[in-house]
Amino acid sequence: MLSDDDIQAQVLAVFRAEQAEHRQAIIDMLLDLERTPDHPRRRELIDHLFRAAHSLKGGARAAGVKSVEQIAHHIEHIFAALRQDQLTLTADICDVIYQALDVVGALMEQAVPGQIDDQDALDDLLAHLMSIGQNIHDNGAASPSPSSFTSEASPRQSVPSLTAETSVRVDVAVLDNLMSDMGELLTSTLRTRQLARDLQELARLPERWQRTWRRTAPFLRHGSSLHADGHLIPQSQQQIVIDMLRQANDVISALGTTLTQLAYQARDNHDLLADISTRMQAQVQRTRMSPLSRIVGSLRLHVRDLARSAGKEVTFVVEDSGAEADRQVLDQVYEICLHLLRNAVDHGIEPPEVRKARGKAPTGMIRLTANASSDRLNLVISDDGAGIDREDIKRHALRLGLLSQHDSEHVDDAIIMDILFTPGFSTKAQVSELSGRGVGLDVVRTTVERMGGSVTVMSIPGQGTTFTLALPLTLMRTHGLLMYVNNQVFALPVDSLRRVVQVNRTQIHTLEGRPVVIVDGRALQLISLARLIGFSSETVIDFLSPKPALLIGSNERQIACIVDSIGEEIDLVVHRLPPPLQRVRFVSDAAILADGSVAPILDAVGLLRTALTVEHGVMLPTASPAPTRSPTILVVDDSITTRTLEKNILEAAGYRVVLATDGQEALERLHNLQNQGGCQLVLSDIDMPRLDGFDLTRQNVVAMDIHLPVFDGYEATRQIMQQRPTPIVLFSSSTGDGDAEQRVMAALAAGALAVVRKPSGPADPASAADRDHLIRTLRLMAGVKVVTRHPPRLTPKRIDQVNREYAILAIAASTGGPAALQTILRDLGSSFPLPIVIAQHVTSGFMQAFADWLAGTISLPVHVVEQETPILPGRVYLPRDDHHLELTQYHAVDIKKNTPADRYCPSADRLFSSVARHYGARAIGVILTGMGDDGAQGLLELVRVGGTTFGQDEASCVVYGMPKMAKVRGAVHHELPLEQLGMAIAAVLGKGGEMGDRR
Repeated sequence: MLSDDDIQAQVLAVFRAEQAEHRQAIIDMLLDLERTPDHPRRRELIDHLFRAAHSLKGGARAAGVKSVEQIAHHIEHIFAALRQDQLTLTADICDVIYQALDVVGALMEQAVPGQIDDQDALDDLLAHLMSIGQNIHDNGAASPSPSSFTSEASPRQSVPSLTAETSVRVDVAVLDNLMSDMGELLTSTLRTRQLARDLQELARLPERWQRTWRRTAPFLRHGSSLHADGHLIPQSQQQIVIDMLRQANDVISALGTTLTQLAYQARDNHDLLADISTRMQAQVQRTRMSPLSRIVGSLRLHVRDLARSAGKEVTFVVEDSGAEADRQVLDQVYEICLHLLRNAVDHGIEPPEVRKARGKAPTGMIRLTANASSDRLNLVISDDGAGIDREDIKRHALRLGLLSQHDSEHVDDAIIMDILFTPGFSTKAQVSELSGRGVGLDVVRTTVERMGGSVTVMSIPGQGTTFTLALPLTLMRTHGLLMYVNNQVFALPVDSLRRVVQVNRTQIHTLEGRPVVIVDGRALQLISLARLIGFSSETVIDFLSPKPALLIGSNERQIACIVDSIGEEIDLVVHRLPPPLQRVRFVSDAAILADGSVAPILDAVGLLRTALTVEHGVMLPTASPAPTRSPTILVVDDSITTRTLEKNILEAAGYRVVLATDGQEALERLHNLQNQGGCQLVLSDIDMPRLDGFDLTRQNVVAMDIHLPVFDGYEATRQIMQQRPTPIVLFSSSTGDGDAEQRVMAALAAGALAVVRKPSGPADPASAADRDHLIRTLRLMAGVKVVTRHPPRLTPKRIDQVNREYAILAIAASTGGPAALQTILRDLGSSFPLPIVIAQHVTSGFMQAFADWLAGTISLPVHVVEQETPILPGRVYLPRDDHHLELTQYHAVDIKKNTPADRYCPSADRLFSSVARHYGARAIGVILTGMGDDGAQGLLELVRVGGTTFGQDEASCVVYGMPKMAKVRGAVHHELPLEQLGMAIAAVLGKGGEMGDRR
């Protein structure tokens, strides 16, 4: 029989959960009434408020919590007056009620519920509540001041709202213990699987004896009967030996049969146990799931308080789609959302008068959208505020040393957004209660990445900012990769791992004194994991054979960690570490493997942060010292003065320079360099004697003048690309020389990757900029893989005609684009029925030359747009130098001046976006070879409005950058070789093979 104390303890335990539900219900309804005074369900909401307060008071009385009963009584009195229209609800009254509910929560969190640490503060709160009631006869309340009772250490809590019909209350501690037992069951399943494998191996052993018996038995039956000394063995002894061997064979046969049966049984048991444990795990996990609405109420109240504190008007809209996640995940989601909402209110939403001046509604909008798909919880928090000021970020990054002056002028949007998450970074001039300390977004990314999730940010100036988060639904299980370091097994969650690459000695380079490995054109710092986690102090690794490296991190924060070997990918049951082990560096949790060994689960965030700030790089053995070989550039120019200048510039940048005076000599130099480590790039003039820069454009990276004796740059380009394909960069000083410009374009079509202005001497004010541009271009082009053009396939991919009338064709290209555009436009022929708008990245000063060259190689007229111009079918349109091409209205095109904020010129994104706006589903978009991601977003906008899109495939691209990014974003309907794109465009237009007229 239960004692009175036991009964009281049970009642109190029930009231703990009940009061939390009542408090949350009151907060939710009060927020609705405060935001919408004329709410269509106003009377119903007020009735529910009264009943909730009344139930809170009754529960407190039953549980014997006198202080909570007193507070609930006064709140009930206020709601009764509101119910009878004797009171007008104001924000000040709501403040006191919210604070009173916080006090109730704080009292219930005491070791002895209801215990009062500060009676004066409680009396003060009760007096404020009473003062509201005393002003009822005036049909309003005096503006009460908040009480000082609430402790900052007790933030608002939010709890699940459960219904009696479909839910049951279970102590979270019980669920945690059950989940722990579930982990043991799963571990037992792994052990059972291992046992089954061992039995299967054991079952194969008797087969060895049986094979021996089958070979020996005939000999024993019919073989010699002599002893070793020549005497006969008695027949009786021979029979004994034969009988013994026969019995042994029978025993082993029986053993084999039994083991085989046991192996099958063990496998069946494992399958059954695995099925049961999987179902049980799903059910137990389901009991731990909690709706996102559990934290929404507190978030709404938080936004309301932040907006009042900042003097702003904010509407907070939540669309959770019934999403659920593990309670442990939701606790962290709540903290993440608090930081992001604080940022949105303080940094994003403008004051009402500013919003009005900008033509916006005075009330800002913050929206939280959530959905659960597969094993991920997807969250989007957006606002319609001022957006992120990129230039302001650059200025602060410069001041803090996060960017150099050069980098700030050329940094892309991804890096700017990444700076926002840097610890200590803030654009606020002064620290306030809301923000300015530079910790909010750092905490967000750290928390998200430690959970195995990701966070990205997008912002449009003047329109707002959006944070997108992808998080796991549970932290109790994860998919991990096993690895070995100094014979110790470790595990790393697969969500924290980008990929695994094999690194050999020749792939390691030195950049700014640190070892790096080049992966997908990006230099990643190479780290010894053994040294990083303290398992080894050795700095030298001998790469006698390739070693696996784990790529960890995201965006600009990535490293490559060398390990000894890689194991298998398995499902891990995550075990939380006990308090003494929670401080072990770089270890977040642990997992028990099938053989019973413990695998520490590494903390990828901790590894990344430490590796980026402390030197843990690898070094190669120096037993046979050899000087590190700098990248080799072949400079081809017939002017000794220019060669000397270019040699000095490149050697100062760390390159090994080989010189040639003409195209023919360049070919010979390239041949000789093959035995000396090769040549990474050719820098060439276009006009040279013997073999010019055009014909040389078929070799490594060659730096070449366009004007050369014997072979000029054009001829040298052509022959290099035929004989020894090499990245080639051309330079020319004659941007006003029509003949030279045509040869530049011809060389680009022959395979050269880029053209730059020839650098001048130090006395020229523009020389520094020209030198910087030359070095940046060479570094980019040195990593390009030169491709050989593939002949058209005999069986082209079928593209069905689309039943619609198309009105425009938009094409974008960059590196390798001139030749690709020439191929497609030739295939389209002179009778092509649509206007064609093109965004081709071209060095400033060469756009007119590009247009002239293109017009001379295709049958369509080419027009350079100087001002807003109507567009006509069968014509090709390009922007003038340093401008972007945009559709301004139906059948009209205009140019927009390039700005420092633009990453590419002309911008493919801007072109595709304008085509999508004005033509929608009647447009065709094509994205061709090129570096970077320009065009991917704009092409995606075209897809969203129903347009048809094509992308050049990797095999035929000079650089598979722009088409790849468009494909990754889902912006490419058809990916085809270059030689098939023209036919495919004709197919969707219903022209079949009528249009090609190559000349």
